[in-house]
Amino acid sequence: MNAISKIDVVAREEELQRKAQEILGDLQLMEVLEKCGTIKFVGGLALGLLCKKDIDIVVKNPPDYEKFLMVANHLFKQPRVSSLNLQDFRKSIHLDRPQGVYCGVSYLEDKERGEYWKIDIWFMEHSDAEDVVDWVKSKMKDEDRLTILKIKYDMVEKTEHGRDISGVDVYRSVLEGGAKDLEGFREYLKKQGREL
Repeated sequence: MNAISKIDVVAREEELQRKAQEILGDLQLMEVLEKCGTIKFVGGLALGLLCKKDIDIVVKNPPDYEKFLMVANHLFKQPRVSSLNLQDFRKSIHLDRPQGVYCGVSYLEDKERGEYWKIDIWFMEHSDAEDVVDWVKSKMKDEDRLTILKIKYDMVEKTEHGRDISGVDVYRSVLEGGAKDLEGFREYLKKQGREL
């Protein structure tokens, strides 16, 4: 990775972090969620590894329908919220879903360009995503962060990846598998019988 690309990925990530905080403030989301439990940021926002317009939040507490609906009601009234997706996964048969209550938010950043931010809010007692954040923070060095960001940006720009390949796969490929770029990530996945 050359010096220009290092500067570029860091600058892009920092701008996404700044914008995420601006959106959280615009929605007054922290003030509302604090009434529901302990707020934990997870994913790229928590790790300084944002590469998409995506905010992941866990609200730790046994889900309370009244409080959940209070949050949904608050978000529904916000002028830049274009859609809400409310789901109860506590009795879900889908093993790839956390056992909690989910609120998905589409936040309209720029109407003319049709640009949105996705905000995932999970209400649950425990989230594996918190464990991933702790693990990555304990292993990641500065150079690993740059490598992970570069791979994630390359994935967004150069591939058609879906839910089967996640940021966690990138973290593991770099921190456990020694991947240094997108091709190294592809090799890491190939050894698992998967492809990007």
